[in-house]
Amino acid sequence: MRKSVENKLKEGFGTGTGKDYKPFIRVRDISSSGTCSHFVNPYTGRAMELLSQGEMEFALLLLWDLDVIDIREQYPLDLSETLAICNKLDLKHPHNEKTPMTTDFLVTYKGGIDKAYSLKYARENILNRRSKEKLAIEKLYWNQKGIEWQLVFRSDFNPIRIQNIRLALMYFNASSVHGIVSYTKHCVMHRIIEIDMDKKQNYLALSKQVEGEYKVWKKRIQSIQSKKEI
Repeated sequence: MRKSVENKLKEGFGTGTGKDYKPFIRVRDISSSGTCSHFVNPYTGRAMELLSQGEMEFALLLLWDLDVIDIREQYPLDLSETLAICNKLDLKHPHNEKTPMTTDFLVTYKGGIDKAYSLKYARENILNRRSKEKLAIEKLYWNQKGIEWQLVFRSDFNPIRIQNIRLALMYFNASSVHGIVSYTKHCVMHRIIEIDMDKKQNYLALSKQVEGEYKVWKKRIQSIQSKKEI
């Protein structure tokens, strides 16, 4: 069941950090959720609420960045502040005057630095006047808080890089490893071996770099399993 805006605010949606963050908009809130997805952030264990393939891909890029310490998607903007901005700019408030606007991603980097991101598919998507107005409201909102805001485009993403990150993240946890190739991807994710993420990779060939480490790892896992069986 979809929750009303009032109930969401009362229940703390859009608040918290790390594993306790509650996105203001969830996949279940979207009437057509064909491209929506839940994706578990392996660092926090929280299922992220991603409303498009573009959001999924940008989340992957953020998770690969070692400087990122927290990701909050579907982050609500303070309604009173966006209403004031609309009044100042003589613009109609998006949705209505009772529903908060949201920013696609509010990201915290090392040093406690926050940065807000709005994601669009391509530059052609922001050519109409209303799209520009909404972005102007969002940008001014974050600028007034001293937080950098950036507009990013899915069309700029490197699909090969996205796929390499996706493959590595599948084996973030050692419990997911089932052979030397998956172990190689596990090593890539944890920077045990370095590769060019922007180029297609032959993971079977790469596995030769970790043959020794894999044998040691496999023996350790087998030893742990044997002790559990005793």
